[in-house]
Amino acid sequence: MLDHNLVLKANELFTAGSIKTDGSREQANGLYIRDTRHLNVLALTIANQPVEVLGIVQESMTSATIVGANPYIEGEHPVVPQTVLVTQHVSLDDRLRARVTITNQGRDRVDLPVGLRFGSDFRDLFDIRGFVRTERGEVREPELTDSEARLAYAGLDGAVAATVVSVSLPPTWTVSAEPMPLRNSTLTHLPPSRRQREQAVSETWPVVTGSWHVSLGPAESWQVDIEVAPEPADGVPVSNQRLDWPVAPVQIDDPFVERVFAQSVSDLAALDTTFADGPLIAAGIPWYVAPFGRDSLIAALQTLHITPERSIATLRTMAKLQGTVVDERKEEEPGKITHEMRYGEMARLGEVPHSPYFGTVDATPLWLWLLAETVAWTGDVDLYQELKPAAERAVRWCVAFGDLDGDGLIEYRTDHHGAGTITHQVWKDSFDSLHHADGSIPASPIAAVEVQGYAYAGYTQLADCANRYGDETWAEELRGLAEQTRAAVEERFWLDDLGFYAQALDGDKRPVATLSSNPGHLLAAGLPSANRAQRLIDRMVQPDMLTHWGLRTLSSTAPTFNPISYHNGSIWPHDNSLVGYGCYRYGRLDAGDRILAGLIAAAATVPDLRLPELYCGFEADEFAATRPVAYPVSCSPQAWAAGAIPLLLRGKNAG
Repeated sequence: MLDHNLVLKANELFTAGSIKTDGSREQANGLYIRDTRHLNVLALTIANQPVEVLGIVQESMTSATIVGANPYIEGEHPVVPQTVLVTQHVSLDDRLRARVTITNQGRDRVDLPVGLRFGSDFRDLFDIRGFVRTERGEVREPELTDSEARLAYAGLDGAVAATVVSVSLPPTWTVSAEPMPLRNSTLTHLPPSRRQREQAVSETWPVVTGSWHVSLGPAESWQVDIEVAPEPADGVPVSNQRLDWPVAPVQIDDPFVERVFAQSVSDLAALDTTFADGPLIAAGIPWYVAPFGRDSLIAALQTLHITPERSIATLRTMAKLQGTVVDERKEEEPGKITHEMRYGEMARLGEVPHSPYFGTVDATPLWLWLLAETVAWTGDVDLYQELKPAAERAVRWCVAFGDLDGDGLIEYRTDHHGAGTITHQVWKDSFDSLHHADGSIPASPIAAVEVQGYAYAGYTQLADCANRYGDETWAEELRGLAEQTRAAVEERFWLDDLGFYAQALDGDKRPVATLSSNPGHLLAAGLPSANRAQRLIDRMVQPDMLTHWGLRTLSSTAPTFNPISYHNGSIWPHDNSLVGYGCYRYGRLDAGDRILAGLIAAAATVPDLRLPELYCGFEADEFAATRPVAYPVSCSPQAWAAGAIPLLLRGKNAG
């Protein structure tokens, strides 16, 4: 069941299929909750061989049916393949449930040794992704009863996580010790000098097998029910609560686009999660089922018009996690909005700083933008008054901490150290995502262009809210900050010879004159002048940037262009949605429609019509003629990818 590429999610509990991690390149397969893998082996066997899968039918994000058959079975009375039908109906609520049905489709009686093999390494999600651990806790020996097996792990902090596997028919139990696989790290967001080496520790862990002897005459069936119940280390039971926020109806004339939109809405609902710190949308499966500042905020912005409850919950949860002190290791500062909150053993022990971690400069202005838009959209004065203190703290962070040199721009440093820290603290957060046009690395600190756009939108729209609700003095202050930001961007980022904005300013205030998708976010924020917006759009729709499948993150003319890289030439649906929305905002329906068409074309190439986190930036010729080339560690479903079509349709309808 976990040996197939099957992704299910019910609130905090989720399964991950055979996707490789973004760091160690290990397989993700497993059942997870709160950043801990509670089961990484759960497989049905016949005659000690895997069931041959014929197909997987996914009914929803919480249930699926795996249809399979027997392999060739040797013996005195051999059984040829596909004599026996095997169905495994798997569902999630507060636990994983599976009903296995085996039916003899042949004309002779068959005798089948059936096994259920399972085990858990209880590894922290960061461990699986490749972050170094020199020690681990103890994986305990399984506790077995007639029809139940309890697997447990005592962490280095003394907290015990467990998984209880129960079956409806008592089996014969056996336990084997297997070596725990260890990998090298190739973490994409770290420079080569900081990638971990192979772990020195070597461990074994127990795997349990429950066995039955099944004898079936023609047309006879055998059935067993399986339940897998995680017991998280924090002692808080798994909840089967579903948020089920209402979705406003959207009129869509094209039936195919309507199907793509419906898939997006379904994925968004599946990612809505009740975390310990409050409800909001998780960033993506499998690596980012967590409160994640930038991703959660952008997804809430993208879907505000159809699900304002998501935006309200995201604002409240992020405000609860807002920084209060200066903590260099966590990169926390008063008023700063968190980057990522984690609940696993490595975060609890401080092996990674995610409790929470604040290594981002864009989450704070994005939070301000989302607050202003949400209050304007809903007219909720109580929400404004409730979150105004957090907004004031966020504005003070932008001015006092975000602006490192007092020039009116928000910057970030790149000299961060320690496990889990991030070099580039913006959405293009891979270590190699920023280069000058000659390929050289910009000096720190960095003022990223899109961050200034987020700040401008937040200041401008929050000023309107403040004025509307009687805070005229604060409104005037916010307008001053907005104008200061706008003027600085227009004066210092604009590259007149290119008809484009620089991707960033480096530590010497030199423009990073690389043609990238980042300046397109200014369009969504409404910052550029009308004339410059038109020139920017005209340049972005040229073939070196806009492909049949969407807008590349980097022009193919750049020396660092690589269509199979994470950020230097790939295509990200959320990035496209912000740029396309901005095109519509400036009256460029032609450009917005081309971007929308590219994403719809990409969605049409996958059976479930689900846009992934990203895909490779090849043009639709040669091997990319019929479908975009997949990126190997792309999250799917992913929140801001699912939000792309709703935002573009909002822009198109408004335009």
